Amino acid sequence: MLRRSDYGIALALALVVLILGVWRLVPRVSGVFHDDAIYVSTAKALAEGHGYRLINLPDAPRQTKYPILYPAILAIVWKSWPVFPDNLVAMQLISLLSAAAALGLIYLYLVRFEYCSRLTAALAVLLSATTPLLLYIGTLTLSEMPFTLLATVALWRVDADLRNVATTRLHQLVTGVLLGTPYLCRTLGLSLIIAALVVLVWRRKPMVVTMLGTTAMVAPWMLWSAPPSVAWEANPIIGYYTDYAAGWSPPGLDALRVATLNLLLLGAETARIPLTAIDTGLKAVSLANPTPMFLLGAMAWVYVARRARHGDLLFSFVLLYGTVICLWPWRPWRFVIPILPFLVTGLASAVAAVARRFLGRPRHQYVLAAAGLVAIVGNVIMVAGGVRASHRDGYPYAFAPEVTATERVSWNAFEDLFAWIRSHAGKDEIMASGLDTMVALYTGRPAFRPWVHRPLQQNYGFPGPRVGTPEELLDILRRNRARYLVNVPMASTPFQRLVEDVAQQYPDSLVLVYRGADPRLTVFEVR
Repeated sequence: MLRRSDYGIALALALVVLILGVWRLVPRVSGVFHDDAIYVSTAKALAEGHGYRLINLPDAPRQTKYPILYPAILAIVWKSWPVFPDNLVAMQLISLLSAAAALGLIYLYLVRFEYCSRLTAALAVLLSATTPLLLYIGTLTLSEMPFTLLATVALWRVDADLRNVATTRLHQLVTGVLLGTPYLCRTLGLSLIIAALVVLVWRRKPMVVTMLGTTAMVAPWMLWSAPPSVAWEANPIIGYYTDYAAGWSPPGLDALRVATLNLLLLGAETARIPLTAIDTGLKAVSLANPTPMFLLGAMAWVYVARRARHGDLLFSFVLLYGTVICLWPWRPWRFVIPILPFLVTGLASAVAAVARRFLGRPRHQYVLAAAGLVAIVGNVIMVAGGVRASHRDGYPYAFAPEVTATERVSWNAFEDLFAWIRSHAGKDEIMASGLDTMVALYTGRPAFRPWVHRPLQQNYGFPGPRVGTPEELLDILRRNRARYLVNVPMASTPFQRLVEDVAQQYPDSLVLVYRGADPRLTVFEVR
């Protein structure tokens, strides 16, 4: 059972996230992650009465890819404060407050339902709270942290039902409604629904009414999104934004290769993400080796699988979630973030078990606490470096860019670019860009990403062109009625090179009309 001190620890953990996040946050900037500007654009569409549409794209198709709950919450902000980009900070704070509430609640959840000791829970959540990538994601207009909060609430409710001798039908219905809300935030919430219903059946608990409540929540979105507004086959450029099913893993041997690669990456990322500072330090002294990180991550997943085998709800969900992201043709690091505190709990529990076996009680606790403290302090130092770089340039970096690298960029240069587009391009003239969602959001001009999504080549380095050929790019620009091609340094490096190749090989097709103070920001007129 929970003690009064547990609530104090949970509040302290939430405050750590909030303080580091406010320090980390860069206001008035969206689109650095592509999806973040999609969420803001669809929120704007909802707030202004255009419906759930991708007003950032030509012809504003219906949004049938990302569930509506998170954009609907952002739409309330836009409706209340329709001054862009000033209102972005309020939207970013929604993500940050969700992160703080989620991590505080996760500590209470882990202790309340005895998934681990209080020390393990506190270290796992604190390590997650100082992880640079979690803070980066948690300060952008992205749905990961709201999803984590909703998933934790649903897990708590279902776990409580599992431990109650009897529950009323109304109670079960409410549980079903709460179980459906994570899916309305991110499609991967479906893994939580399946895991919860399976565990309820396994434990011989009533689940029909719970399932009805969940169905009532998820059915409207499933019906809305079942026919994509623009199918991949009809237009692969626009279909990428609306057709989720077509982006699933390819059949046959390629699917097996993707799943294998993702499995290896998932094992490594499970340890590397929370132990960012340690991993970076090893690389700095040329001791980087993926094997130790993979083995640590594998220990966490073995622990998760063993607990899931015994019917533990939390770890059954995490195991199913991990299985799904291994089948999805994207590198899994971003999908790890929403369940990171649960994975770190598994990692810490596995390490504690090994330390207890060799060191005995209570010495293993001192070793676990010391190791966790080193990792936490290192992560805070990494966060500080990212904060200094982001505030210096006005651009939210995930990590501080290298001084000699070409990763640095000034947000002022982007604002100059947007101002030029607004003054030289008509409101209906279409832009093409690697950061298309950002361009559309800040200029009010429709924009799209001008390459066919090839996940095997783009995400895993399979043979073949990653972003197409010069001829293919010109064909895409013409077919999708692009008036201008906007090239920016933070987009795909292969695409930047492709644009340079096209400009050299076909000078009459792409004509340079703008070059910013930062010469990497250019605009070409498509002729």
